[in-house]
This record gives sequence, structure tokens and C-alpha cells, in this order.
Amino acid sequence: MPTQDFDRTLLDTAPPLFWSCDAWGVSPLSTDDYTGASAEAIARLSAPSLSEATIYEAPSTLNLGVLSGTSTFSDFVGRGNPLDIYQFSVTSSDNSRIALSITLSDLSHDADIQLIQDSNSNEIVDESDLIASSNQIGSAAEMIQQSAIAGTYFVRVSGNTSYHLSISTGDWFGTHLSDAGLIGKARHLSLDGVFDRSDMIALLNETKDQSTIDAAELRDLKTIVRNADRFAMPDSVRVLAHKVVNSDPANLRSGIGSLYTDSSDEQMERLIGKWFLGNDRPIALSFDRSTQLAYQLVNGSLVQKGISYQDIVQQDVSNCYFLAALGAVALRSPDTIASMFSDNGDNTYTVRFFNNGVADYVTVDRFLPTHSTGYAAFADWGGGRFDQLNNELWVALLEKAYAQLNESGWIGQDNTNSYNGTTLAATSIAGNQGGINHGWTKHALAQIIGRNVDTNYVESDASSINALISLDNADKIVSMNTHKIVNPYIVANHSYILINYSEVSQKFRLYNPWGYETELTRQQVSDNFSSWDFTVA
Repeated sequence: MPTQDFDRTLLDTAPPLFWSCDAWGVSPLSTDDYTGASAEAIARLSAPSLSEATIYEAPSTLNLGVLSGTSTFSDFVGRGNPLDIYQFSVTSSDNSRIALSITLSDLSHDADIQLIQDSNSNEIVDESDLIASSNQIGSAAEMIQQSAIAGTYFVRVSGNTSYHLSISTGDWFGTHLSDAGLIGKARHLSLDGVFDRSDMIALLNETKDQSTIDAAELRDLKTIVRNADRFAMPDSVRVLAHKVVNSDPANLRSGIGSLYTDSSDEQMERLIGKWFLGNDRPIALSFDRSTQLAYQLVNGSLVQKGISYQDIVQQDVSNCYFLAALGAVALRSPDTIASMFSDNGDNTYTVRFFNNGVADYVTVDRFLPTHSTGYAAFADWGGGRFDQLNNELWVALLEKAYAQLNESGWIGQDNTNSYNGTTLAATSIAGNQGGINHGWTKHALAQIIGRNVDTNYVESDASSINALISLDNADKIVSMNTHKIVNPYIVANHSYILINYSEVSQKFRLYNPWGYETELTRQQVSDNFSSWDFTVA
């Protein structure tokens, strides 16, 4: 028998009201249940067509009573249950006509719907009692939009498929959307009042029903994203959906392109994969561009024993600026690092950065570049081979996310989805400028924390060193940058993390993203460092 998912008043005025047939004691309609209809009328309703001579045993019929707002149902028609029938009434205090909106969606095979009324009250459903029908070919969604007078009506579902049915006397979806599949899907998914990540992916996939995304579908998707607040859509879902439905520079640069009327279902699938599933992975070449590296699904967990700056170990990408910024944040504000991740529960993570203080998002999966030995090629994950359970992934995943976000064109790098550039070189490259190589710690720090970052440039007097000590005392997030020419024990053109300053030893303790700590005197810092970047507030 038909199963009701929910009954609610207008979306604009009240939250959904949840109920079940069993809880309300709704039972299959019998002849005695329907005053004004004979057994023959009910049997005639159950026939595959109104003109069918064979009388079928009446199927289960769900009586909805007086319908106001929207009700949705999930069920199946097919062998042994060829028809589902729904009875409802509509009323009008001023005899005005009521706008009915009926959709049949999420079909695996062909199905049809009919709207029927015993308009002449002869207790028989005549051909003239068929008010409207929808008979799309194949698994395309069906929709009836009909102006009706007050009275009792039947919706008849026939076919061989599972389905979602919605019957509405008016709601936001019927007013603002026009595609049957999206209206039906959205009504069903809005039961909890939230469009989350899985809901948005389902809505995007709904448009792939006829191999192309038509004008109505594209327009409706844009409307849903534009009204994200109405559905309590998480910010990350809104941003990623915008990139799929509207545009992002990375769409064109990736070769996928942005959606347009009559875009293919393949293009939609690729955009969903890129933004929601993280399967458009960065090109992974060795720093010298001599080797194409393979991706492996890496075991382990996001964090093993807490987030620490010591988890940072730079390898075959010249991105000390980014890793030093990550480490500085991990030292002073590990919760900020943790908040960058949303675990999607499907071996993917949505990752947040900030573009001029505005949150932006990208999705990464757990596939990471490896050497032929199975060990990490780029940011180390600590445990060992890709198949070991003690691997800690947060640094490598953030590095990967940054490489993917590079393609959107705002992080200040070369706008490619790559670690070390996109093309193998005929001869090894010693000074690779591609991908996420060679950036500015100040920019990376602001992109990680979403707050103002300032820079102090080292002066010859003691004032700069005293200012650095003050920053440490105030627990500011600080990363430090060396000169082009430095003492042998310091790495030139490199970024370090300030750990602390000891008044006892009068030395600064620093962490090199290569994976080790060092202590330097005030004079050594003054001689070898050109600047440091720090959080203002």
C-alpha cells in the first residue's frame, strides 16, 4: 500500500509535520470507507486505463483526508501491485480554484499518473472524470499542475517502479521551480528542513535523467542554490554547489567547463566528482618533473595523537611557506586546523580555506601521491607505507587541498591543479616554479585562519627582536622567513615556525618544516631572517 512520508503545511509558514500511516490508523480504502462511490467505482479506479473492460481487484487506497500544503509518499508499483491510488479532498472558503501540483519522481522504469474526480457523482469513473494525466516516456519524472475546484480527488499511479509521489496545494517548490524531477526530489529531501551534502548531490544527479541538463533543470538548480538559507544549507554545500551550478575558474581550466543548457550528464558527473567527491586530483609530478607519481588510497586516520607542528615534514615540493604557516597555526591554535576539515564519511573530506576572509571549500579524497616504494612523495604522513594504519593524514590532505584550490586562481600561485606543475620535462628542472612551489607565508597564513596577518621586517637595531619576543609572549601565530644568503646552519629562502623564546637561555626555538628544531640567539635571528609574519588579532 502507499506509504506516506510526511504531511506539512506551506514551507513558508510552518515546519514539516511527520507522521506514518500506521500511527494515524490509516487503512486501505474499502467500499464502506468511501461514501458516494460504489464497489464498481473503486474497481474501475484500479483498471490500467479508464476504458479497460477487465475488472481488477481494487488495490490498496490511501485516504489523505483534506489536503492542505504538501504530502509526499514513497512506494512501489509492479507485479502483484500494478496500481496505487491516493484519495484526498480540497476545500475553499470562497469557492476559488485550488492550484494542485503533483509529481512522480525517482523512477527506475516507466510510470504514469492520473488525476481523477467523479465530477458527475454517478459513482462511476467515466472518461470525462479524467482531469489530467502525465505519461512521460521511460524513467522521466511525471508532473500534473491543475487548477481544481473544491471536492474529492484521486491520484492513480501505474507502472513498474519504485517512486516518490508529492501532492501539493501550494508550496515554495511548486511556486519557484518548474522541473518535475527536481520539484519531487526537493520535496522529498526537504523532510528534515535541511539540504545537506548528500541531498545536494542527489538534486544534482536528478538532472542527469535524460542525458542532458535542460534549461528548466539548470534554472531550478540555480534557484535552489540562490535560496540556500531557506533550506539551512551548510556553507560548504552552498559554496560547492555554486561551483557546480554556476561557475568557478577551475571548471574551465580543468577542461570540464561550466554548466550550460543542454550540458551532458557526463559533464555534470565530472563537476560533482570534482567539487563534492574530490576525484579531480592534482597532477603529481616529482619536483624535477622527471617522474609521474601514482596515487594510492592511504590507510590511517586524519589525526593520530593530536595536531602538532611536529607532524609537518616537507618533502618533494618547495612549499615551505605553506607548511610553515600550517605548523605555526597547529602550534598556537590546533582547533583551527581541526575546523578546516569536515569528514564526509565516504573517504572524502571537505576542506575550508579563506579567500580575503571569505570561506572557500574544496573536497579531497584519501588518495595521495606515493613513490614506487609506497611511501609519501610529498608532505609526509608519518606512519610509513600507504597501507599502514598508523598514518596521520591531515598535513598531506591540506597540502593536496591547497594544490586543488590553486586551480581556482586566487591563492597566488600558477592556477594549475598540481603540486609541481603539469608537464614532464625533457631534462630535470632545478628551480621549479610550477604548482604550489614558492609562495608567501603571509598569504598562506591568512588563507588558513581567515584573519588579518601582518609582517615585521628586520631592522639592524634590537627593536625588531624585541617585537618578535613580544609576539611570542602574546601567543601570536608566527612564521619566519630567511634571507637569500645565510649562515651554514640556516636554510636560505626558507620559512620556519617560531616555537618560543626562552628568557633563561635568551634563545629562540624554531621548527624547520623539513622536520627538525633548532635554537638561535638573538643575533643569529637578526643576521639570518628578513621578516616574520604574524596574526594581528
